Amino acid sequence: MKLRVAVTLGLTMALAGAPTSAQPENDATWTLLEQARLGDESIALTGIASLPGESLVMVGSGDRGRRALAWYSEDGRAWEAVKLPKSKNAGPTSVVGTDAGAIAVGNQQANSGAEHGLVWTTVDGRNWSGPAKIKNAMFSDVVATPAGVSILGAAAKKNRREPTVWHASDGTSWKPVRIAKADTRPREMAVTPDGVWTATAIDYDAQNYAVWRSSDGERWEAVADHPMIDPNTKRKVALSEIIATDAGIFAVVNWSDDGEDPTGSIWHSQTGADWTMVAGSDNTAGAAGVISGFPIVIMHPLVPSGADSDRTASVFSSVDGRDWTEALVTGMDGATILLAPAPDGEVAVAGYALLEEASDDLGSYLASSDPAAWLGPSPPGWTAETGPSDE
Repeated sequence: MKLRVAVTLGLTMALAGAPTSAQPENDATWTLLEQARLGDESIALTGIASLPGESLVMVGSGDRGRRALAWYSEDGRAWEAVKLPKSKNAGPTSVVGTDAGAIAVGNQQANSGAEHGLVWTTVDGRNWSGPAKIKNAMFSDVVATPAGVSILGAAAKKNRREPTVWHASDGTSWKPVRIAKADTRPREMAVTPDGVWTATAIDYDAQNYAVWRSSDGERWEAVADHPMIDPNTKRKVALSEIIATDAGIFAVVNWSDDGEDPTGSIWHSQTGADWTMVAGSDNTAGAAGVISGFPIVIMHPLVPSGADSDRTASVFSSVDGRDWTEALVTGMDGATILLAPAPDGEVAVAGYALLEEASDDLGSYLASSDPAAWLGPSPPGWTAETGPSDE
């Protein structure tokens, strides 16, 4: 990944409808794991998950989605590459931890040009089986649900990709449910503990993002007013992440107006229908994860302040979606950031570490970054085992 960037970074966090966040904590507690450099900049990280017993798995792809990759760690510190079977011309897009291990989903391009959805499974994180193949399907996300595991994707129907959810109580027998009659590229799905389902996609028919909600994963309805819709046609809106927590659903949305600096924002909804922006930060993009049922959002800068920039990102956490605390982590780069619980009450973060910056003859800066991992503290006041404290 090569980034050509210039201008000065100004990072501020404005909380809308919420108290001002606390002063940032010292970033010394966030550790870049040198032994966890996961490969070169051609690798795309796509998912991280915790297994029973607190070990972790991560998936990604190389060669632009044509080589499936996976890693395993017992403690979030030392990572080892493991093999995904039959990974030629395939790339994982998501992974989720289950009571029985983990399930990864992805896609494979056939020689005929058709695309097929793939499902890999593991019990211990080191040894993977599969992949099971769903023909003429494209998978984008996989989530654990009260009834088992569900995959968000699209089913090919006469040169269209209709948004579809595949349900399985056992992780092997998949039942497809069509979300809507539309030509889409599905993106993210989230299911809250109390059964609120939200799915997102790029709608090619409407030339905009689409959001659907459901109370059971079977019957879906479109959401007309959501964070990815904006009447200003000059505004470029992109969804970074959608997560389900004990405090409701959170969406991390990035937008930019013509000639203006981009803005990362955090939105909240209890039902998937009514959304409120709770935070926004100029010149940043965001990514999010769920730790013990509560949200952590990382807002990282899109541009450094110069050749000696430390690329400081802000890590925001909340136990209720209203009050947020902030910590800092330096040297983080790239739009893909993945989070999962780690042993000893820590948080494992996978992303891209800033390796070097150098000025060119035009006064711009060249930044190089490779896949890497960090360990950081759980949010103040609660642990990965207990959730929020009663204090």
